[in-house]
Amino acid sequence: MPLDGSAGFLLSLLTESFAVRALVGSLAVTGVAMFLVRRDVLRTRPARRLTVLAPILVAAVSAVGVARAGGAYLPQLWVASASPGPASQLLDLLGELRLVGPRNGRDLLGAAYAITVVVLLSRRLAGVRRTARLLRGAHDGETLPRVTPVVVALAARMRTAVPRVVLLEDCPGGAFALGVREPLIAMDPDLVNGLDDQELEGLLAHELAHLKRRDPRLGMAVGVFRDLTFFLPPVHLAVRWLRREQEQSADELAAEHTRRPGALASGILKVFVRQSGHAGWSPQPGCAAVASAAAERAVTERLERLVERPRLASPRRRIGEIAAATALVAAGSAAAWLVPGWVASSLDAYSLSFVYLSAPPVAEVESPAFATFRALTPSAGSAVRTLPGPSAAPASRPLAEHLICPCIESISQLRGGVAATVADSTPRMLWRSAGHDAWEVANLRERVALRSRPLFALTDNGPRVGFFVVARSPLLP
Repeated sequence: MPLDGSAGFLLSLLTESFAVRALVGSLAVTGVAMFLVRRDVLRTRPARRLTVLAPILVAAVSAVGVARAGGAYLPQLWVASASPGPASQLLDLLGELRLVGPRNGRDLLGAAYAITVVVLLSRRLAGVRRTARLLRGAHDGETLPRVTPVVVALAARMRTAVPRVVLLEDCPGGAFALGVREPLIAMDPDLVNGLDDQELEGLLAHELAHLKRRDPRLGMAVGVFRDLTFFLPPVHLAVRWLRREQEQSADELAAEHTRRPGALASGILKVFVRQSGHAGWSPQPGCAAVASAAAERAVTERLERLVERPRLASPRRRIGEIAAATALVAAGSAAAWLVPGWVASSLDAYSLSFVYLSAPPVAEVESPAFATFRALTPSAGSAVRTLPGPSAAPASRPLAEHLICPCIESISQLRGGVAATVADSTPRMLWRSAGHDAWEVANLRERVALRSRPLFALTDNGPRVGFFVVARSPLLP
C-alpha cells in the first residue's frame, strides 16, 4: 500500500468465502429453476417446491460447509488513510476493516452487516407484533354458524388439525392462515357474508391447505434466511417464487378436496374485487396502479390454472420430477463447493481485489529560479553589525554561506517545479511491471504470502484504480 501519503481502500472478494460460494451455487441453479418456473413444467407439488427453494437450499448448504471449515463469511475491506496519527496506518492489511484504537479493534465490515441484519429482523419482528395486536381484537368464529361446521368437515377430509377460526374486521387479504404456534385462520366477517356456501368452502379449503403444507412456518424461516443473506439476489428471487408456488399449490389442493375449482375461483375473484376497492389500497395513485396491475396479473394466473385444471402427474412422472429437483439442488451445492476451490487451487486465485488510491497530496515546490535568487541575495538583517562595548568585534555573516547554489536549471525542471540539485526520486506505487507482481505482502502469523497479478490497472497523476487477482502461498522456512 502507498507510502506517499495517498489514501484509498482495497476491497477483496475471497474466492472460497461464503459470499462467493453461495453466489456461484445459487446462480448455477437459478437459471434452470427460472426456466422450469416460467414454463410451468413441473406438475408435482413437492418437486415444484423443491425447485423454487433450490437457490435458498444451495446457499444454506454453503453456509454450513463454510462454517464447518472455518472459512470467511464476508468480503474483506482494507483501508489506508492519509490523516496523521494512528489512523494513518493501514488498517489490518491481512484482516478485515477495523477501527484502530490504542487497545482494541472493531470489525467495521462485520458491524455494517450486523446492523443491516438487525434492522431487517427488527422489521420482521415488528410485523409479527403488529399481527398479534391485530388478532387481539378479533372475535371467535363461532359467532357465524356457517364457518365452524365447514372447517371441521374440511379438516377431517384433508387429514389435518382443526384450526381456530377468528373473525377480524378489515382483515388483510380477506383471509389468511397462521401456523407458527397454533393453526389459525382469520377471516373478514363481511367477506364471509358475501360468499355463498360453495365459495366459502373453497376459501376455507385454500387456507387449510396452507396449514397442511406448513406454509406459514416455511415462509417465516425463508424470510429470516433472506434477511441474513440479503446480499444474494437469487435468494430474493426464490422468495418471490415460493410465494407464488404456495398460492398455486394451495389452490390445487383445495380444488382436489372440494372438487369445485369454479367455486374457489369465484371466491378468489370476490376477494380481489373487495380488496381492490378497499380505502387502504390506494394511498397514492402511482403506487396503486403498479400494485393493482401486479395483483391483477397474479389473480388472473391463479384463475386460469383453476379453470384449466392442470393434469395430474403419473406416479412415474412424479418420481422423475422429484429426482430431477433433488439432482438440481445437489448439482448447485457441488458447484458452490467445487468451483471456487478449483479457481483457488488451479488458477491460483485466492481473491479478486479492487484497489482505489487517491492522488497523493502535492507539496508546493518553489521554482529553482527563486531559490537561486534567494541564495545570491542578502537577507534582511544580514549586514555587518557592531555590538556595544570596548571588546565588541564586528559580527558578520557571509552571504548565504549555508546554501549551495542550485547551479543551472533546465527548462523542463523549471516547468515541472523541480530543483536542479534534487533528484526526481519520489516513491510511487508500482502497479505492474514485466515479470513482477504489483505488490506482495507476507503474513508471518499465518506463514503465508499474498501476491497480486494485475488484470486491469490505471495510474497517472490523479486517482489510481486497478483490479488484481491475488494468489496465496505458504512462506518458505
